[in-house]
Amino acid sequence: MLGFNKSKCDPSLFIFSSSTAIVFMLVYVDDIILIGNSPSLLQKFITQLNEIFSLKDLGTLDYFPRQVHY
Repeated sequence: MLGFNKSKCDPSLFIFSSSTAIVFMLVYVDDIILIGNSPSLLQKFITQLNEIFSLKDLGTLDYFPRQVHY
């Protein structure tokens, strides 16, 4: 789906990689966390997922399970 590959180590982790970008998608029940090194690619995946599912974008990740600094 959307070009992601399922992680061999964690069934809830999906990975998309290209020559210039990487995106990790972590899925737990009805929650999804997308992280990666390309904001435009992240937005593309959010848009594509929103065409399939009804999403509520909560914005930038600040805490999981510790505070996130970037």
